[in-house]
Amino acid sequence: MSKFLDLLATETTLDIVLRLQPLGNPQVVVNINGTILHYGHLEMPVTLQHSVPLLDPLTVSISLYDKVYGNNETAVIVEQFDIDNFAVVPAWTQTATYHNDHDYNDPTNYLGFNGTWELSTNCPFYQWKHHITGQGWLLTPC
Repeated sequence: MSKFLDLLATETTLDIVLRLQPLGNPQVVVNINGTILHYGHLEMPVTLQHSVPLLDPLTVSISLYDKVYGNNETAVIVEQFDIDNFAVVPAWTQTATYHNDHDYNDPTNYLGFNGTWELSTNCPFYQWKHHITGQGWLLTPC
């Protein structure tokens, strides 16, 4: 065995679970590390699952587009966002950014404006997790 990841019991992927609740009939794009998991109208609640390589930086984005303001409310609520059973929403919602056409940038899991809600780790997930939870660095800094 040359390194820890060579152990047979070591998982080499991260499991990601996103549960989205639509209000109205919003048009949504869900993208995880360049893989589009949903594109188009979101008519009913959906749970999306995806795996990414353990050592890759992680970028998860949810975009609401083509919303017409003033009509019936359309939005997307991120009800659950777990990375390897670590609940990002609701406990760590503030680690995501929300760039939208109303310049609303407070931490939220309610996407009611045209724009993109994104979580980007910029380093492997477990290094990022150790940093944001105040456990210090894990091997190298993020």
